[in-house]
Amino acid sequence: MRQEFIVEPVKLYMVPSRIEIGQWNTHTDHAGILFDRCRITQYGDTIRPEILSQCRAWSRAAIQRQRKRLPKK
Repeated sequence: MRQEFIVEPVKLYMVPSRIEIGQWNTHTDHAGILFDRCRITQYGDTIRPEILSQCRAWSRAAIQRQRKRLPKK
């Protein structure tokens, strides 16, 4: 990255487990926006189909790229 960001990036991460409400501040103090399993499920059904399609295409391309890098058995 050779030029400055136009806007300040926001940190975001997702975890496959549920974060207890008592631990929420500990996990988000330095991490930015946290999506645990409950939030991912809650908001995941409102993603537009074209965005899901783009995510699928990107994921397929990333998997194919990684497979090409794996040593042959």
